[in-house]
Amino acid sequence: MDLHLSDNSRVCIVGGGPAGSFAALHLLDQASRQGLQPEVLIFEPRGFARPGPAGCNRCAGILSSRLLRGLEELGISLPRQIVQADVQSYALNLDGKTLRI
Repeated sequence: MDLHLSDNSRVCIVGGGPAGSFAALHLLDQASRQGLQPEVLIFEPRGFARPGPAGCNRCAGILSSRLLRGLEELGISLPRQIVQADVQSYALNLDGKTLRI
């Protein structure tokens, strides 16, 4: 299937977590480069303003450096007040052994 975006196209994205939000930003960036202005709607049942499981399913527990670079390329930085926690270390459990990073 070959889909073409045109001016005033309506694009719906289900899920406003990291993947859905980044997909919307990427789509808007690419459309802008082509001089297009689509309408992008994100459907998300959670209220991300509330910390904890009621507002987040912990899907963004760790943001990869690749995602952060992608956001930076789009001119987007994460406001410090939305970061709920910082990771200080990892522990990998492999074959009954624990590797601390």
